[in-house]
Amino acid sequence: MPSPRPEVLRSRHNGCKRPAPLRDPTYLDDSWIGKDVGAKVPPMHGWIDSRYPGTKLTISEYNVGGLESLNGALTQTDVRLFRNYDSSGAQFGNTYVTSTSADQGRLSVYGAQRSSDGAVTAVVINNTGRVMTSSLAVKDFADRGTAQVWRYSAENLTKIVRHSDVPPRPRPA
Repeated sequence: MPSPRPEVLRSRHNGCKRPAPLRDPTYLDDSWIGKDVGAKVPPMHGWIDSRYPGTKLTISEYNVGGLESLNGALTQTDVRLFRNYDSSGAQFGNTYVTSTSADQGRLSVYGAQRSSDGAVTAVVINNTGRVMTSSLAVKDFADRGTAQVWRYSAENLTKIVRHSDVPPRPRPA
Protein backbone atom coordinates (compact mmCIF):
# COMPACT_ATOMS: atom_id res chain seq x y z
CA MET A 1 0.00 0.00 0.00
CA PRO A 2 1.55 3.36 -1.01
CA SER A 3 2.22 6.04 1.62
CA PRO A 4 -0.22 8.95 1.71
CA ARG A 5 0.83 12.11 -0.07
CA PRO A 6 2.23 14.88 2.23
CA GLU A 7 -0.88 17.04 1.76
CA VAL A 8 -3.07 14.11 2.93
CA LEU A 9 -0.93 13.67 6.04
CA ARG A 10 -1.14 17.44 6.77
CA SER A 11 -4.90 17.32 6.32
CA ARG A 12 -5.22 14.37 8.71
CA HIS A 13 -3.01 16.10 11.28
CA ASN A 14 -4.98 19.36 11.03
CA GLY A 15 -8.28 17.50 11.32
CA CYS A 16 -7.13 15.78 14.51
CA LYS A 17 -6.18 19.03 16.23
CA ARG A 18 -9.36 20.94 15.30
CA PRO A 19 -11.19 20.21 18.59
CA ALA A 20 -8.32 21.63 20.66
CA PRO A 21 -9.51 25.28 20.55
CA LEU A 22 -12.85 24.14 21.92
CA ARG A 23 -11.46 22.65 25.13
CA ASP A 24 -8.02 24.21 25.76
CA PRO A 25 -7.94 27.94 26.63
CA THR A 26 -4.16 28.10 26.05
CA TYR A 27 -4.29 26.63 22.53
CA LEU A 28 -3.16 28.98 19.75
CA ASP A 29 -5.06 28.20 16.58
CA ASP A 30 -3.16 28.62 13.31
CA SER A 31 -6.22 28.27 11.08
CA TRP A 32 -8.75 30.72 9.67
CA ILE A 33 -10.65 30.45 12.98
CA GLY A 34 -8.16 32.83 14.53
CA LYS A 35 -6.13 33.24 17.67
CA ASP A 36 -8.85 34.43 20.07
CA VAL A 37 -10.90 31.26 20.31
CA GLY A 38 -10.37 30.12 23.89
CA ALA A 39 -12.06 27.12 25.46
CA LYS A 40 -15.69 26.86 24.37
CA VAL A 41 -16.74 23.40 25.56
CA PRO A 42 -16.49 23.84 29.36
CA PRO A 43 -18.89 26.83 29.43
CA MET A 44 -21.28 24.94 27.14
CA HIS A 45 -21.33 22.03 29.58
CA GLY A 46 -22.15 24.49 32.34
CA TRP A 47 -25.05 26.04 30.39
CA ILE A 48 -26.44 22.62 29.51
CA ASP A 49 -26.06 21.23 33.04
CA SER A 50 -27.89 24.24 34.52
CA ARG A 51 -30.88 23.91 32.17
CA TYR A 52 -30.96 20.26 31.04
CA PRO A 53 -29.01 18.10 33.51
CA GLY A 54 -27.72 14.87 32.02
CA THR A 55 -27.97 16.06 28.41
CA LYS A 56 -24.90 15.22 26.32
CA LEU A 57 -23.13 17.71 24.07
CA THR A 58 -22.10 17.11 20.49
CA ILE A 59 -20.43 19.45 18.05
CA SER A 60 -20.52 18.57 14.40
CA GLU A 61 -19.92 20.08 11.02
CA TYR A 62 -20.89 19.18 7.50
CA ASN A 63 -20.11 20.43 4.06
CA VAL A 64 -21.30 18.14 1.32
CA GLY A 65 -20.19 20.48 -1.45
CA GLY A 66 -21.60 20.22 -4.94
CA LEU A 67 -24.30 22.83 -4.30
CA GLU A 68 -24.24 23.73 -7.98
CA SER A 69 -25.66 20.29 -8.85
CA LEU A 70 -29.06 18.86 -7.98
CA ASN A 71 -27.49 16.04 -5.94
CA GLY A 72 -25.43 18.26 -3.62
CA ALA A 73 -28.13 20.90 -3.40
CA LEU A 74 -30.70 18.26 -2.40
CA THR A 75 -28.58 17.29 0.59
CA GLN A 76 -28.44 20.89 1.80
CA THR A 77 -32.15 21.31 1.11
CA ASP A 78 -32.96 18.39 3.41
CA VAL A 79 -31.69 20.54 6.28
CA ARG A 80 -33.48 23.66 5.06
CA LEU A 81 -36.80 21.85 4.63
CA PHE A 82 -36.95 20.94 8.28
CA ARG A 83 -35.05 23.80 9.96
CA ASN A 84 -35.43 26.97 7.86
CA TYR A 85 -37.52 26.49 4.74
CA ASP A 86 -38.43 30.18 4.32
CA SER A 87 -34.95 31.57 5.18
CA SER A 88 -36.58 33.34 8.15
CA GLY A 89 -36.50 30.47 10.63
CA ALA A 90 -39.76 28.65 9.78
CA GLN A 91 -39.50 25.04 10.86
CA PHE A 92 -41.18 21.74 10.24
CA GLY A 93 -43.42 20.64 13.10
CA ASN A 94 -42.00 18.94 16.17
CA THR A 95 -44.85 16.49 16.88
CA TYR A 96 -45.40 13.66 14.41
CA VAL A 97 -48.80 13.29 12.81
CA THR A 98 -49.81 10.16 10.92
CA SER A 99 -48.90 10.72 7.29
CA THR A 100 -48.48 8.42 4.33
CA SER A 101 -49.15 8.09 0.65
CA ALA A 102 -50.49 5.17 -1.35
CA ASP A 103 -46.90 4.48 -2.47
CA GLN A 104 -44.22 5.98 -0.18
CA GLY A 105 -41.56 4.75 -2.62
CA ARG A 106 -42.89 7.07 -5.33
CA LEU A 107 -44.39 9.88 -3.24
CA SER A 108 -43.12 10.18 0.34
CA VAL A 109 -45.20 12.15 2.84
CA TYR A 110 -44.06 13.30 6.28
CA GLY A 111 -46.30 15.34 8.56
CA ALA A 112 -45.95 17.07 11.91
CA GLN A 113 -47.62 19.74 13.98
CA ARG A 114 -45.63 22.72 15.17
CA SER A 115 -46.23 23.30 18.89
CA SER A 116 -45.30 27.00 18.72
CA ASP A 117 -48.34 27.94 16.59
CA GLY A 118 -50.29 24.71 16.02
CA ALA A 119 -49.59 24.72 12.28
CA VAL A 120 -49.65 21.37 10.53
CA THR A 121 -46.61 20.96 8.30
CA ALA A 122 -46.09 18.37 5.59
CA VAL A 123 -43.14 17.50 3.41
CA VAL A 124 -44.11 15.71 0.21
CA ILE A 125 -41.26 14.29 -1.86
CA ASN A 126 -41.61 13.13 -5.44
CA ASN A 127 -39.13 10.25 -5.68
CA THR A 128 -39.74 9.49 -9.35
CA GLY A 129 -38.05 12.33 -11.21
CA ARG A 130 -41.27 12.76 -13.22
CA VAL A 131 -44.03 15.32 -12.77
CA MET A 132 -46.73 14.03 -10.43
CA THR A 133 -49.92 15.45 -9.02
CA SER A 134 -51.70 14.24 -5.93
CA SER A 135 -54.18 15.46 -3.38
CA LEU A 136 -53.29 15.79 0.28
CA ALA A 137 -55.92 15.01 2.90
CA VAL A 138 -55.57 16.45 6.40
CA LYS A 139 -57.86 14.85 8.98
CA ASP A 140 -58.65 15.76 12.57
CA PHE A 141 -57.26 19.30 12.36
CA ALA A 142 -59.16 22.58 12.15
CA ASP A 143 -59.30 24.24 8.74
CA ARG A 144 -57.17 27.38 8.85
CA GLY A 145 -57.87 28.54 5.33
CA THR A 146 -55.25 28.33 2.65
CA ALA A 147 -52.11 26.22 2.76
CA GLN A 148 -48.70 27.67 1.99
CA VAL A 149 -46.77 25.86 -0.71
CA TRP A 150 -42.97 25.83 -0.76
CA ARG A 151 -41.12 23.95 -3.46
CA TYR A 152 -37.55 22.93 -4.10
CA SER A 153 -36.71 21.87 -7.63
CA ALA A 154 -34.08 22.05 -10.34
CA GLU A 155 -35.61 25.39 -11.37
CA ASN A 156 -33.77 27.03 -8.46
CA LEU A 157 -31.00 25.06 -6.74
CA THR A 158 -30.22 27.85 -4.26
CA LYS A 159 -33.44 28.03 -2.27
CA ILE A 160 -36.87 26.68 -1.48
CA VAL A 161 -39.33 28.87 -3.36
CA ARG A 162 -42.74 30.00 -2.12
CA HIS A 163 -45.57 29.35 -4.57
CA SER A 164 -49.21 30.42 -4.56
CA ASP A 165 -51.22 29.39 -1.54
CA VAL A 166 -53.67 26.54 -2.08
CA PRO A 167 -57.24 26.75 -0.81
CA PRO A 168 -58.72 23.64 0.81
CA ARG A 169 -60.97 21.51 -1.36
CA PRO A 170 -63.82 19.43 0.01
CA ARG A 171 -63.16 15.73 0.05
CA PRO A 172 -65.19 13.80 -2.52
CA ALA A 173 -68.10 11.87 -1.06
